[in-house]
Amino acid sequence: APEKAESSLLSFTNILTKWLKPEARDIAESTEPASSRIITPLLAILQKPETSQEQRAFIFNVIRQGMRYEIISTVSFTSTSGGSSGRKSAKGGSAQQFLQVLRPLERSVDRVRELQNYHDLFRDISVAFSSASVLKKVCLVSSSKGHAMLIAQDVVPKLMRVIGEIKDFLPRFRDAAEFQLETPSFCIDPQSRNVISSKYLLLPYVFNTRLFRELCGAISNVGQCLSNLQFDLLENTNCVPVLQLLAYDLGDGLRDLYNMLRDVEVDTGTRNMSLLEHVDPDVTMLIDAMAHIVHTCNRKMHARVVEVMYTLLHAWGPKMPKWECKKQDVLKASHDYRILSHILVKGGEDGRGAQQETQTVFLDSRSERSFTFSLWARTDKDIKVDLKIAWDCFSTTMSQTELAKAVKNGEDKLPIESSLKLLRKQGDMNFYVRYREERRTDNYKWHRSRTWDWKDKGDQSIKNILNHKGWAYFAFVLKVTESQIRGSQKNNPDPQTKMQLKLGDTKATCQLKILYCIR
Repeated sequence: APEKAESSLLSFTNILTKWLKPEARDIAESTEPASSRIITPLLAILQKPETSQEQRAFIFNVIRQGMRYEIISTVSFTSTSGGSSGRKSAKGGSAQQFLQVLRPLERSVDRVRELQNYHDLFRDISVAFSSASVLKKVCLVSSSKGHAMLIAQDVVPKLMRVIGEIKDFLPRFRDAAEFQLETPSFCIDPQSRNVISSKYLLLPYVFNTRLFRELCGAISNVGQCLSNLQFDLLENTNCVPVLQLLAYDLGDGLRDLYNMLRDVEVDTGTRNMSLLEHVDPDVTMLIDAMAHIVHTCNRKMHARVVEVMYTLLHAWGPKMPKWECKKQDVLKASHDYRILSHILVKGGEDGRGAQQETQTVFLDSRSERSFTFSLWARTDKDIKVDLKIAWDCFSTTMSQTELAKAVKNGEDKLPIESSLKLLRKQGDMNFYVRYREERRTDNYKWHRSRTWDWKDKGDQSIKNILNHKGWAYFAFVLKVTESQIRGSQKNNPDPQTKMQLKLGDTKATCQLKILYCIR
């Protein structure tokens, strides 16, 4: 059980510590943190030359499971201390522990280029998979100092080199004869020296598929390391690994990632025509199973590579905060984004030009409508914008027949046609903004319009913009609030309000906020 895992791990590592240091006493009564007491003997065994690859893979699996149950802290590999002595101890402590995880990954990948035996290859790739599974948790750090320590150890270039080596190894799976496999003796008839069952003829292809599956797991873990280093939702310097990834090998590292999106061809025995003489249900089922494994591994490998590339090429990464919520708590998005190809509307001879460039916004009601218009402009040139917007507030809640009937009866249900105009002439120190809304009511009999005009105050902010003489970013946030006019026509002394009450009109207020950046 998870609650008993810590005590079991501590008992296990106490035995290892006693074996490594026979002179040590009172090991079980040590005051060191549990994480350090577990990691120290495990990493010490990793450094012994007589430790086999199977043992190394097992040790990394123990560390990974300890991290999964939060018994082993990732801070043990990335913690730093202040001061000169603190830096020295950190370099000899956490940095060295981190390198003891990273170096087996590099060595294992370097060895696979020279190996031919399936069993030796599987052992090295298992070490690469297990060490990368620990490394991906270490790379997800929230401390900027810990993240900086990882960057100082050149983690990104080293991981990209690992991916490059794996990419060069992938074409070898095309032919199972590239690797050496000695058929186990229990699969061979001692008299005829032939396999005792047809399914044993597929052993080279089964091992080929198994090796590919293990390597895809290593690729996935290494890709997760790179994604975690770029993780933007934590307080770290994730811009540095992004730049390192983009600049690796003069940009060829990104090309290597792109090339890994192709399906890897894995020999599963379908091209061996001699197997047709030994077709039986077991052989057919094994070949189908291997094809499914290869297909699934290719998809998962591609998904991880795409995640790395997406995180790399998009400024804010693919991960979004997740909140637990009930189904009824999920709300629709309150806005959308549109890229406008024309912001200076010019109507044709028959007026069709303006109609084609009108942006239609669908709302549930007229009580509130708002939008944000942003653009880049040169402050030493003319700025002219005439943006057409149509507010359709009823077609989403009424059918076409109901809407046509309401308009015929004189109800104010047609879309509101509006325009936003921005003007600043070259050499003029003033900035003008006009927002106008026009409605057709009473079955197209009346045209009702509202206009709001703004002129800058000529304060220091405007002077800074107009004296900038270069590119500037502007965002115009406009919000219109509409409501019914309360009161009676007789008791209201204002003639304008009386007319609005008589015609069944509404009142509206418009707020404009302008944000800018000139740096």
